[in-house]
This record gives sequence, C-alpha cells and structure tokens, in this order.
Amino acid sequence: MILEHPLSDEERAFLDRVAAFSRDEVMPHADDWDHDENLPREIFTKAGQIGMMGMVAPKEYGGGGMSNLTAALAIKELGKAYAALSMDIAAHNALAVGQINRFGTEEQKKKYLPRLTSGEWIGAWALTEPSAGSDTGGIETKGTEEGGQWRINGMEKFITSGRTADLVVVMATTGQTGIGDQVFPRGTTLLPFRRGRHQSLLHGILLDINGDIRELPRGLD
Repeated sequence: MILEHPLSDEERAFLDRVAAFSRDEVMPHADDWDHDENLPREIFTKAGQIGMMGMVAPKEYGGGGMSNLTAALAIKELGKAYAALSMDIAAHNALAVGQINRFGTEEQKKKYLPRLTSGEWIGAWALTEPSAGSDTGGIETKGTEEGGQWRINGMEKFITSGRTADLVVVMATTGQTGIGDQVFPRGTTLLPFRRGRHQSLLHGILLDINGDIRELPRGLD
C-alpha cells in the first residue's frame, strides 16, 4: 500500500500491536463470541490497553492523538479477525469519544474522555429511531432544558454497544440549534435502559431506549 502521508514510527508500532492483538486475543475466540452473541467486557479493556479505545482523541485526555488514517487502518486490521468487535470499537471512537471531544465542554472532556479512551468505559451514541431511522433531519426525540437540566422524551433504537455502554450520547432536537447531544452516564436518574436484542448481521450489541428521562445534568449543547 502506497500512502500519501507515510505513517510515523509510533503509528507503525501501534498497528503492529493491533495486528498481534487481533491474532492472539480476538481471532481464537471470534466463532464462540459470534455463536453466543456476546462480546466479553474484558476484550474492550484489553483494546484500551493497546490504545484502540481513543485512537484519535488528544493525548491530554488519554488518547493516542493519531491520524484518522491510522485509526482506519487499525479498524480494518481488527475487522479481519472479527467484524462485530471492530465496528463496536469504531463506533466508540468516532461517535462517543468523537462527539465529546469535538463538542463537549472542557469539564466534560476531563470528566469522561480519560475513562473512555482507557477502555474503563464503553461509549455509545443514540441516534436511530423507529420512524426516522438514522435521518438526523427527521428525529423526533426532544430535549427540553429546565433549570439547567434536560428532559428527554423519545425512543432510540439499534444503539451499537447500548447494552454494555457506561455512557450514551443521545441525539435530540432542542428547539435551539436544531439537534443537540446530551451525555448520560449509566446510572443517571431514571435513564430507562432496557436489555436489547441482537438485530445485526454482525451480531453487534444493540439497545432500545425509550420513555421520559428526567432530572438530568446538562449535557452537550
């Protein structure tokens, strides 16, 4: 492969670690995980230990500070061993970590990103709805600010890693700038997590979220 922007020695060493991780820690178990429709929590922890849970995030928040190209090559390499895991880690990086890194306050970045980039926490991103699918212009989930807190009404479906996530970034219309993100760590007051079903050909872990979420700390604007 000829790259327009050659990789640094650090990036090449990282990709070597990903290849070894995929070969030694993932591939031998992939068939069993696929059969059981379950990804063990410890495999995400191990992914964090080699730097896969915060590849592009800034180093000051525990991330690798790598290029998008390097992250893409890492996901591709992991996908050779087990596509479901590679997609979960890609979503964690791009959608949960990425949203907080790009749109979060400095306080939120310091609070959440180190746990996500280390692999201590798994992040999810809730956008898809029963009626709108993944059309951001058609989502019906609404967020209303009340005294510095958010009330969220709506339903989100097919949330990758939703069943195991420690933190969910929920997309909702706010009536202000159109669509806003709210960050909800697991255990947030009245967050109605419900066990999801495996509805993906890749056997990704999915979650349905519905109901009225109240008394939430203000999240991302």
